[in-house]
Amino acid sequence: MLCLHYLAPIAFGLFSLASAAENSSTTVPIPPSLDPWYTAPQGWKCKPAGTPLRVRPAPGNISAVVNGAASAYNVMYRTSNSHYEPSWAVTTLLVPQTPNPKALLSYQVAYDTHYLDDSPSYTIYAGLTTDAMAWELILASGLFINLPDYEGPTCSFGAGITSGLATIDSIRALLSLSDELGLAADAQYAMWGYSGGAVASQWAAELQESYAPEMNFAGMAIGGVPVNATSVIRDLSGTPPAGLAFSAIWGLTSQYPGSWDELLKRMKTEGPMNVTGWTDAVKKSVTETASIFANQDLSEYFTNGFEFLSETLFSTIFYRDGTLGHSGTPNMPVYAYKAIQDEINPIAELDEVIDQYCLDGANILYERNTIGDHAAEGLNGAYPALFWLQSVFAGTYGSTYNTTGCTIRNVTTSYSDFSA
Repeated sequence: MLCLHYLAPIAFGLFSLASAAENSSTTVPIPPSLDPWYTAPQGWKCKPAGTPLRVRPAPGNISAVVNGAASAYNVMYRTSNSHYEPSWAVTTLLVPQTPNPKALLSYQVAYDTHYLDDSPSYTIYAGLTTDAMAWELILASGLFINLPDYEGPTCSFGAGITSGLATIDSIRALLSLSDELGLAADAQYAMWGYSGGAVASQWAAELQESYAPEMNFAGMAIGGVPVNATSVIRDLSGTPPAGLAFSAIWGLTSQYPGSWDELLKRMKTEGPMNVTGWTDAVKKSVTETASIFANQDLSEYFTNGFEFLSETLFSTIFYRDGTLGHSGTPNMPVYAYKAIQDEINPIAELDEVIDQYCLDGANILYERNTIGDHAAEGLNGAYPALFWLQSVFAGTYGSTYNTTGCTIRNVTTSYSDFSA
């Protein structure tokens, strides 16, 4: 790739970057598919990963929908796709009313979609109820919150490599703008994600040492993480959230040119479940696809059912980009939590990955909740995760938790234990 502008001076300041995007900024939220600001500027592919490409004050009134946010910024930045080729993504920084400039929490929203306009930088204005509750508590602690659209412009839900790299690069981009954004140059940073957000977080942790060895994460909290995309697709088919399996198939194949077309060749052309209905769903929002595919057996769309999952083309993709536990070991403290009765993905698969991390010398507290299902654990495990993260930022981690090795235990934890 010839990069004629690579040696040209690069203005990293917030206001110089903002002025470069001046003509495409807006004062009201516009869906990303219609907002010209969501277009990478000329020469972006030549920039190093983590370079800010555009910056603007987030449009609209963030403080009206996120309690405790004094202001917010959108930052477009250079990142990498699942082949480590240039890509870009957008993140939103929430600034607390009483900021601690030394604390940045990267919160990966489980937006689980194949649809660009479902990205957090836009849907934040709709009020993401469960997430907003967590953000309010985080902001009250003085932490800045990073909310990356880690699926990128192709909305590659389930594609772990690009999601992890986009998460890493969002933090790189914000740290490079620390002076302008009110962050300290030596700010601590950690990650938190549940479900799909935990997938992005855990991939970031596995890839960090090889992709961004200069980074030093203070910790990571991950809850309800689906470990294996192939298992998730099989397990969700025929259940109410079967639409998530559709989005995962789209997201994983979107990173591998030609694989989507190969998939379509294996689909039925007639009957109630056919290739036309399948491809039409790509144009639908996550809410619409949830309704379309609810309780459907997705294998019925294919001539030979789910046989394609065992074919070399697809099994290779889904292992390389959709299966955790083989790309590295987190070198940061980890708090992991999951309901034993999680119906989205068997807890045994996470048990196996955690065991492997522990054999590799990781420092992990893993709590397996005896009550609740996948959705319930999102609430039940929130306060313990927040307390753990607060100890990381407060410097009390060592006096509260084991700083070496792994602690794995069954717990009985309910949201009501903390919310009274």
